[in-house]
Amino acid sequence: MNLTILSVCLLFAAIVGSGCAQNGGCPDVSVVYHDSCYFFGYKQPMTFLDADNFCRTQHHGRLVEIGTPEENAFVKNYLSRLSHTENFWLGMTDQANEHDWRWHSSDDVVEFFDWAPGDPDNTNTNEDCVVFWYERGFQWADVPCPSFKAEPVCEKSISDITEIIG
Repeated sequence: MNLTILSVCLLFAAIVGSGCAQNGGCPDVSVVYHDSCYFFGYKQPMTFLDADNFCRTQHHGRLVEIGTPEENAFVKNYLSRLSHTENFWLGMTDQANEHDWRWHSSDDVVEFFDWAPGDPDNTNTNEDCVVFWYERGFQWADVPCPSFKAEPVCEKSISDITEIIG
């Protein structure tokens, strides 16, 4: 959103108490699904903690938290249309307790899973983070958090954006 449009949106918000919405309320560089904006870290592989930091600082969001089969299908479909072959981070981990999968940003228990066959396998007992695995049709696989590099998928609630704008 350019500065002129942002100024008009802020003025409009101050006068009528409602913000402007573009792309369903999401920034132009994101993809909208239901009540969230999704940002795909195109060609930026990084570790889990770097990806988490990227989502928080660059998009004021979090690594994606998949709650339903429909949301999972939406993200997998989008990833499959990208023109490169990378793995992508989800925001889940079992670092605190093995096989107790939780969302990193909230510590909420993960209730939906889409594991690839044979996963989670915790190879060498240090695979505590999860990616959409390219070679397995973007089903989920556990990988080592500190050494594995993948691209972030960031998610931000549209309500978080409308609170900022108006």
